[in-house]
Amino acid sequence: MNRIALASCVAALCAAAASADAAVMVASYSGVFFSGNDQAGIFVTPNGSLAGYRFVASYTYDTALGVRTTVPGVSDKILGGDSTGDATPILSATLSLNGVTYDFSSNYHGYVLVQADFAGHNTVFDTPHLLSQYLTAYSELSGAPTSLEGSGQDLHTVYQSQVDFEIFGRPSLTDPFTRTWGQTKFGSDLTYSVAPLDDDGGGGGGGGHAGGVPEPSAWTLLIAGFGLAGAALRRRAGAPAPRPRSGRSALRSVPPGRSLTLRMTAPHPFRKNP
Repeated sequence: MNRIALASCVAALCAAAASADAAVMVASYSGVFFSGNDQAGIFVTPNGSLAGYRFVASYTYDTALGVRTTVPGVSDKILGGDSTGDATPILSATLSLNGVTYDFSSNYHGYVLVQADFAGHNTVFDTPHLLSQYLTAYSELSGAPTSLEGSGQDLHTVYQSQVDFEIFGRPSLTDPFTRTWGQTKFGSDLTYSVAPLDDDGGGGGGGGHAGGVPEPSAWTLLIAGFGLAGAALRRRAGAPAPRPRSGRSALRSVPPGRSLTLRMTAPHPFRKNP
C-alpha cells in the first residue's frame, strides 16, 4: 500500500476515534457572593450590593474544540478562542443570581482545566470601547475527575476557591460606562458538579451529547484500517531498509509544539492570593 495512502487512512481513523471520545459537558459552581455591586442594575436595583446573594455559575464545554493538553490520570485542559486563533471549548457560560440569568458566552477566549483535586473554568469577552466581561471559577475539590469527560456530583471545596465576574460596558459610544461585579470570599465553600449534557436537555443545559464510546461503524473502520496497516507492514517486513540520502539523516526532527500566548483583559484565571 502506498505510504501516503496508508498514513491518510490511519489519520482519518484516529480522527474518527477522537471525535467519538469527545463529549459536551456541563460544569457548575454554586455558592454565595461575599462582595459585589450591580451598578448597571442587571441582577438587583442599580448600584445595589450583591453581597450575600446565592448564585450558580454554569459552563457548557465541548472537549473536541480548542487546543487540548492531557496527562492521563493527572490533568486535562483545553484553551481556545479568537485570542489564540482556535475555537473556544466553552459553548456557553451563564451566571444565575436573584432569578436572573446573564449570558457570558463568547468565542473570544475560553479555558477549562481539571486535575487531581482541582477544577477551573474561565471565559472572557472583549469589544473595545463598548463591553469587557469575564466569568472565572475554580476550586480545590476532593475527588475531582482528572479527565474533562469525567463526572462528579456535589463536590465541595477543601481549601482554595474563587468565583468572580465583571461586566464593564455601555450600550453605545455616547453612553457612560457601568460596572457590575461580584466575588466570593477566597476559600469559601463552593459546590461543584459536572456531567454530560443529556440528549433530552438534562445536565444543566439542553442540546446534544456525543458519548464517550465509539459507534459500531467507528469500531468497524478502526478494525479494518488497522488490518490494512498491518498487512502493508508485513509486506514490507522482508524488504531492505532504504538508505538515507547522502549528507542527510534518515530521521527528521519533529517540529516543536506551538506555543500559546494568553491575551485577555480580565485578571489571569485561577490566580492565587499571595
